Amino acid sequence: MHLNLISGYYLAKHDFFFISLILFSLINLIKTENISITDLDVIQLNVGGELIMTRRSTLTTITNSTLAIMFNGRWENELSHDKNGNIFLDFNPILFQHLLEQLRLVHNDKSVVFYSPPSSSLKIPFEKMLRKLGLHAMKKSKEDIIELNVSGEILTTRQKIYTQLSNYTTDLFVDSNPQTFRQLVNQLREEHANETSEEIELEDDYNDGICANASWNINGITVAGGNGQGSGLHQLDHPMGLFVDRNGFIYVADTHNHRIVRWAVGAKRGEILVESHDETNVKNYVSSVVVDKNNTIYVCNREENRIERWIKNAERGETILSNISCWGLALDHNDKLYISGHEDNRILTWPSLQVLAGGNGEGDEDNQLSSPYQIFVDKKQSIYIADYFNHRIMKWFKDSKEGLLVAGGNGYGDGLDQLKLPHSIAVDQMGTMYIVDFGNDRILRWFKHSKIGVVIIGHHGSGNKPTQLSDPYDIVFDRQGNLYVADTSNHRVQKFSIDKSLCV
Repeated sequence: MHLNLISGYYLAKHDFFFISLILFSLINLIKTENISITDLDVIQLNVGGELIMTRRSTLTTITNSTLAIMFNGRWENELSHDKNGNIFLDFNPILFQHLLEQLRLVHNDKSVVFYSPPSSSLKIPFEKMLRKLGLHAMKKSKEDIIELNVSGEILTTRQKIYTQLSNYTTDLFVDSNPQTFRQLVNQLREEHANETSEEIELEDDYNDGICANASWNINGITVAGGNGQGSGLHQLDHPMGLFVDRNGFIYVADTHNHRIVRWAVGAKRGEILVESHDETNVKNYVSSVVVDKNNTIYVCNREENRIERWIKNAERGETILSNISCWGLALDHNDKLYISGHEDNRILTWPSLQVLAGGNGEGDEDNQLSSPYQIFVDKKQSIYIADYFNHRIMKWFKDSKEGLLVAGGNGYGDGLDQLKLPHSIAVDQMGTMYIVDFGNDRILRWFKHSKIGVVIIGHHGSGNKPTQLSDPYDIVFDRQGNLYVADTSNHRVQKFSIDKSLCV
């Protein structure tokens, strides 16, 4: 068995030996339990209006319970469904997630113990839910609980995860990043019951840890620009493209200033990395920027229809592709470059120049696009496309000849099932989409297989308040799941912080 971990990312700057001991013990536990990450038995539930994804094997863990009978394959069609075909359960989603957290760790239903939520106001509702699900006969206990103080944040889990640690207490202090340590533990817990594979690989790239119950602060924080329209290092002029690297640096395509500017975390001014111009020194608009693992910068020069590559520390860039009506750029996890051909209505890759989506003329058929803008490429090399004039998001699976409509496509409008000139899209690990609905000055969260989106940013129309956007162009995540939006006509980049407190 083999564990693929980039350990340095998870380890603290201090107490290296102690954290290494924890990780070594966790790895040994995985080897002992023969854990697998392979799972095809996933189900999406509508629990009290919240979409929650889990496994049927988790729901049927307690074999004689009402919950197990509901999901043993014979009765699912008899259960209530929402309009999108998801099974509807009339429970508090927080309590149901709390229950799922414990069910995932069950190996022997004869020795199961459940513990109530820490809030006293939730204990009675939790007991009622257990009774309805036929789980009320189980003993309630907190004996199996361990609390970790991770740099000041208390993380609660089961002691069995740490049973190979010697001399641990019920309140350990771990000097590590709470979010990244939670990310590691969550992967170990989630895969604890799987036993079908000989290998486990804990993901590192783009492991945002976002859950279905995550939310974002509706008040944005300005992290770049926001000091009026201008060319000073503390200013931006119609920023369009964004990229956030592993270290939290924000790369901004400062379009009307014809430059790429990098902003460090907490910085009051940016650093110019690229100034785009042609041989006559005429500056050109840049609309998109991506940075690979070697810190090579790729820039879409929209004015001159070319792609520029800037090697780290190079004084000048080089044109790697000409005569391409680029608008958006994306990199997959192998650093292969994907290009959105805005006027050509196609998506291609460099250096092969293979057409991966569109290329069949402008139109609204499944094999066509109409002025595609920004794109997103997931780990399976599926391409999500902001199909601008078709007011929709299309997903093209690898090697597919046509796309799949995954959001919008119901005409031009501001309904929750509609988009108006979508500019950009980001996708989390669950397959949930985050869409820049340019024409409506809002960001929509669109769950996988859903027919409607949920407004998470921009509830109050166009404007320059912390809760508002004006002509947003691009959206990206950082490694913790915080969202960054290019708030173009406000000449700023806004950060919307994630709240994972309901990710139990």
